Amino acid sequence: IFTRIGQWVRKDDVLFCFDESDAVADYKVAEATLMEAKANLTYAKEDYENKVKLSNEGFNEITKDVLNLAKKTFDSAQALHLKAEATLLSARNNLAKTIILAPFTGVITELFVQTENELINQNSPLAKLSDLSSLRLTTSVTAEDITYIQRGLKIEKIDIGHKKLDVFGEISGISAQATDAGTYKVEALFKNPALHI
Repeated sequence: IFTRIGQWVRKDDVLFCFDESDAVADYKVAEATLMEAKANLTYAKEDYENKVKLSNEGFNEITKDVLNLAKKTFDSAQALHLKAEATLLSARNNLAKTIILAPFTGVITELFVQTENELINQNSPLAKLSDLSSLRLTTSVTAEDITYIQRGLKIEKIDIGHKKLDVFGEISGISAQATDAGTYKVEALFKNPALHI
């Protein structure tokens, strides 16, 4: 487990890694099977082509039955080669699935896997990654401060108490009247923020 709740991750960061020993073994078997199928296909093709050539040159030993058998062997070798290629591709895809990468930049907001060596069922969620490429924040300001604020006003920093964040956005809404506490609600919209807390 390479992540935790609240962690900011970039696209293609590694989040999880499964035990890949079975997937590696399957890939190696599929790779060997393809090599064998390729060799058999090469032999069957050469054998068939040679028999066709000899038949055309008038060799009596190359009968129609011999040619048909060579052609069927060649066709079968082609089919086994295609099957071996598909099996290798499937094994490669399964091996790739042993490493889970972040599909986009965001923050981990939920984590469903708590410990390493935990058994995971197929199609079980592992984590929730939230896309924060657009944020809408609401805050309250005093009547004194509201005189300095207007719609469309650009914002380049947010003060979250212990740290100032470099973000870029603008004021998208201001309440028409003050609340009982004498404050006004102000809404800001941030697009593609580079938030790194």
